[in-house]
Amino acid sequence: MNQGLLFGLCLLCCLSAGEALTCYYCPYGRCFLPTTVTCSGVQICDTASASASSSVAGVILKGKGCLGIFSCLSSSKEYYEGVEFTVSHSCCFGSLCNATSFARPSLLVGLLSLMASLLMKFL
Repeated sequence: MNQGLLFGLCLLCCLSAGEALTCYYCPYGRCFLPTTVTCSGVQICDTASASASSSVAGVILKGKGCLGIFSCLSSSKEYYEGVEFTVSHSCCFGSLCNATSFARPSLLVGLLSLMASLLMKFL
């Protein structure tokens, strides 16, 4: 199936639902404690990645929020503090669907915390 056709079908389903989406929001580089935002009728959830080029190559900043449907899967060049960034967008069609890649405690940290609390009970 053609990717454009699949995108169009998803778009049609999203618009026909008639509900505004709720998405996670955080500005570039500050996604540790995201908030939520309600998108307008023609917007969907977005995760943006900004990759630095030139002297600070390897720096990638993430941002989340709402984006116009026709801007999804696009990329552009933006400048911040004289550094060029390539910004790419990845969109999804569901409330809070842009949750992936937030900083989450690892399983190891959780297990170590549990073990420490159990040890404290026995001491």
